[in-house]
Amino acid sequence: AYYGDEWPSSTRGADDGADEADDAPRTPMALAATFASCTQLEELQLDGNALDALPAALYECTSLKVLSLNNNRLDVLPTRLCARLRRLQSLHMQRNRLRALPDELSELRALAELNVSHNALAALPACVCAMHHLVDVDISDNCVADMPKGFSSALRRTAVKLDYNAFNAAAMGATRDATSANELVRRGVIGWAEMQGRRPTQEDELSVRVGLAAAAAADDVS
Repeated sequence: AYYGDEWPSSTRGADDGADEADDAPRTPMALAATFASCTQLEELQLDGNALDALPAALYECTSLKVLSLNNNRLDVLPTRLCARLRRLQSLHMQRNRLRALPDELSELRALAELNVSHNALAALPACVCAMHHLVDVDISDNCVADMPKGFSSALRRTAVKLDYNAFNAAAMGATRDATSANELVRRGVIGWAEMQGRRPTQEDELSVRVGLAAAAAADDVS
């Protein structure tokens, strides 16, 4: 395992204590040589390095099973990562700037754990519904207002954390035929209430369930 939370001093500013040096984006080039010799590496943690891009040499670490990129400045999940790191079992990218996940995510066929909480995701790609190997998914603290059709029924054996998003009744309605629908309603109600700085109430749950019924009726008519 390689823990890259200590960024090489050669990439820092002359004054490590200066705010300017701490706030400036750090390029990943300094780690390229390290990765090039780590083709058998299975676990890599690069948390808290202000990365706004990944070093190309990272994609040569094709034996990686665990990759942690928390607390950086990444706004995309590179499709090249999905194509090259096929053995990944755990991917953590919480507290970045992700706005979307690529359809190529489904190429990570060994992936069991995905944490993309605390980002700016507005939706999940439909390909997630085909990732039956997922065991634990955390998309809490994002801006998700809609879920792919069939999401819950496809991943009913997956532990999914959805708190602190912006689900609407129509989005929740897509999960009405799943065994985990009640849990999704509960999490959605709690997350929505707490985003507004208050405790969830029975009225919140009633409103969501009424919305679900209305969405279901509209779908049946169409």
